[in-house]
Parts: sequence; C-alpha cells; structure tokens
Amino acid sequence: MNQSIAVRKSVVESPPWKIGACNAIPSLALPLNRPSLKEIKKIQNFSPNRSPHHYPSLRPHIKRAWERSSFLGCDPSTLKAGQYSLSQTISLLKTHTSLIKAARPFLKSISKVAPKNHSVTLANQNSIVLDVIGDPSSVQGAQAVPGPGAIFSEALTGASGISIPLIEGTYTDVVGPEHYIKAFRLYTCQGIPIRSLYNSFLGVISIAFAFKDSLPFSQIRELLICAAKGTEAQLIQNELESSLNELSLTETPQQDALNKLWMDLYELQSSPRYQVKLNIDLFSNSSSKPSITKIRKEASRLAEIFKEEVQNWLEVSSNEIASPYPQDLNLLLQNVINLLKAEAALEGIQLFQKNEYKSLIGIVDRGHFMRTIFKNTLRIMDEVYQMNRSNKIEIGVEMKEGKSFSIRWNFGNQQEELPIC
Repeated sequence: MNQSIAVRKSVVESPPWKIGACNAIPSLALPLNRPSLKEIKKIQNFSPNRSPHHYPSLRPHIKRAWERSSFLGCDPSTLKAGQYSLSQTISLLKTHTSLIKAARPFLKSISKVAPKNHSVTLANQNSIVLDVIGDPSSVQGAQAVPGPGAIFSEALTGASGISIPLIEGTYTDVVGPEHYIKAFRLYTCQGIPIRSLYNSFLGVISIAFAFKDSLPFSQIRELLICAAKGTEAQLIQNELESSLNELSLTETPQQDALNKLWMDLYELQSSPRYQVKLNIDLFSNSSSKPSITKIRKEASRLAEIFKEEVQNWLEVSSNEIASPYPQDLNLLLQNVINLLKAEAALEGIQLFQKNEYKSLIGIVDRGHFMRTIFKNTLRIMDEVYQMNRSNKIEIGVEMKEGKSFSIRWNFGNQQEELPIC
C-alpha cells in the first residue's frame, strides 16, 4: 500500500457517514430522474475545486456525493483508484467467498446485455472491489478497469456507482460528468447495494460503460434489482442451511446455534423487507415453546422457499430464449408478485393478484413471460410512486376468445393490457 493510501486508510474505513448500517429501510427500486443533455453540458464545465454549493443543477444525490468527496479531501485529478496489496487482497477475497459466489451468476446476467467496453463490479461494504466481469478489453490488458482489491471510497475516488449506493442505501446512477474525478467522466455508472438479513450493508453491484454509449437505464436498473435481491436471497438460503448443518453435527444441539437460527427466523418474520409468514409461533408461552424439531423443520421450509426465489430471480434476470410449453400462467404471475411485493410495500404500494387461485394453462416461454411481467410491473410501480395517488396495483391474467391470454394491470383510474399468447 503506497503512502497516500496509508494516510487515508482511517478515512476509508471510518468516514463521517456511517457505512454498513442504516436505520431506515429504503426501497432498492426507487427510480431517479435522468439528467437532460442540457444539464449534462452545464456539468461538463464544473470544477470540483469549487464548492458543490455553486452547482444547483447537480441532481441531489450527486450534489451530496460531491460535498462528501470534497469534505474527505478527494483529489479531482486522481487518475486511478487506490489498491490493496496482494496479501491484503487475498485475505479480502477469502473473507467474502460466499458473497462473491452468490453474486457472480447475476454479474454474468448483467454483462450479457451490457454494451461493448463495460465492466460489472462487486465491491464490499467499504467500496473495495471483490469481483469484476466484463468484455476482454475492459477486464484484461493495459486498459483494464481496477480489479479485486481496488478502493473506490469517496475519499479516494469521489462520487461513483460503487460508493454512492452504500451511502444513500438505494439504487443510484452517475452520468458521465457527474463523476467527481475528471478521469471517470468518460463513463456512466449504475449501482445498487446488497443488504444482509439484519439490514447491514454487505456490498454493492455496479456497472460502468462508456458515457457515449446509449443504453436504457431502466433495463440495467431492472437487472441490478434482480442481482441485489437474488444475491440476498442466496445468502439467506446459505445462512439457514449452515445453521441447520451445525445443529445436526451433534446429538445435543448447541445453544448458540439454536439461538442464531431462532433470531434468523424472527428477523425473517418481522422485517418489512421479507414479509415471511412462519408456521410456528416463536413467542409461545413457556409451556408450549416450539420444539427444536419444529424450528429445524421451519428453517428447512424457508431454505427451500429462498432456494426457489433465487431461481426465480435468475430466470427474470436472464435474457435466454426457450421453447414455449404449457405453464400455469397464474402461478408464474404469483412468482413475480412474490419477488416484488416487499419492495412495493417499502414504497407504500400494495400488489394484488386477480383470480390467484384459478389455474390458467397457456403455452409460453416461462422466462420471457416472467420477465415481461416483472419489467412492466416495475415500470407501473414507478408511475404509481411518482403520481403519489393510488397505492394499489392489481395484476391478472385473462383468457380471451380463441384461448389467447393477456396480462392486465389496474392502478388508480388507469389500466394497461398486454397480449401474451
């Protein structure tokens, strides 16, 4: 580690804005207004050497990031990120093995739809890079983006799609000149945080691509939401299975392991981020507390639920096309609503399924059908949130004449209908 990094090490790890925990639980899915070309042209002439207060046209989350970067002493002329030593990087990767493994399938899904010269990055809760996926020109050779061990804290590299989501606690994007570091202004970044079961920050997933490349922000945002929520679900599944394995190692279960499992179940039941309903009462009176067998059985059931959820997130994030075959369309719709209902609730929106218990068999590409529902429901959630009026969205699959089907969304006084097969 060079001297400049060593001097700032304490700032990187303990900034005045606490990273790693958040009292509020913002939705990951809240949309941002993209700056206009006119606003971008204004920002191109900004100098970070002046106080960010002089730049009223900066979007609020960008202005806050510039203020933090300035306060932390970030040098706008910095040419590259800081870097851990080889031994530090090896230790870092060992510590985060489970996070890297859980996130990698989703990094690949994002990379498949990204433009040329892109990088998809996983960083930890301190904005230190753990994994990077991209095209060969971006991840290999002389022009490669910083890899594992690179430090993207605001103290060293200013506002970025890696640092801001960990501070703001939600999805963010940074368009070209909105970067505090001049060398980064050739790129546009989008990022989203990953949270633990207990709501602390575990890391961030971010994509960077050339500012000149045109790419729908909404498409990447959809994939980032899938990536964050899918990674979180995989880690919860791993946590439950690990606790169950620990309990099965001895004939007499260890009290610490049992308490840990009990706390995990309690958090899943009580957190608005999951809305899990348990089949046992964790707070029964002393004469009828759930037995160890019941707790194990419930944990096993939830592990299977999160396993299925991970597969659904992978399916929604994939761009693969498959042959259509008979599917229960209402069941597929229910899968998508289950993926989004907790995030919708954090935005004050309720998702309802019409005729959810009615079986409707249609011949569809399962993944394409679920992706279509997902992206359109997310778009309508954005509209409902921004209208700040109706807080209910009803979604249903309807059969038309000739055995064709359509999806209908009802929200407020509006409705949308989309033919599907």
